[in-house]
Amino acid sequence: MKKLVIIGLSIFIFFGCNEKKEEQVEETTSAKSELQKAIKENEEGIHIVDSWVRPAAMNRNTGVFLRVMNHTNENDTLVKAISTIAEKTEVHETFKQGEDMMGMREVEYLVMEAGKVFVFKPMSYHIMLINLNETLTVGKTIDLTLIFKNAGEVKINAVVEDKMPTMKAGEEKEKTEM
Repeated sequence: MKKLVIIGLSIFIFFGCNEKKEEQVEETTSAKSELQKAIKENEEGIHIVDSWVRPAAMNRNTGVFLRVMNHTNENDTLVKAISTIAEKTEVHETFKQGEDMMGMREVEYLVMEAGKVFVFKPMSYHIMLINLNETLTVGKTIDLTLIFKNAGEVKINAVVEDKMPTMKAGEEKEKTEM
């Protein structure tokens, strides 16, 4: 039995050490991202992580999704979002409209509770980019500015990614994680 374990570990180590350089670069990038995220989680202030935007054609609308980490002892309020990538940039919420319909509407502000994470995600709260000035293709990065009552302007970059979830029949909107 010991011999089998030793042989198994030897094979695992041998093949594990022969990974492609691309995989190593991907792992390093992922590890670096996780390290930066962990550092931000321990810093005081408002931090934006995991930001991404859905691909869309010029003159169309799309959504930006992210997590706002409030590492302060006071609530803060998101009062506005700004971007030059679209004619209008608004903070939106998705809501149930009747039995089978969903709607979206602009919200004037959102409170970010002290010590909590507020999640902007598909089928919930999001930043709406209305009438895009250019086509957003996967891999492109856009700039946005979020304006908070206390923290002021927080500039972010969002990468265009195609990772929208699909709705199953009868599925309801999840509540925003806090």
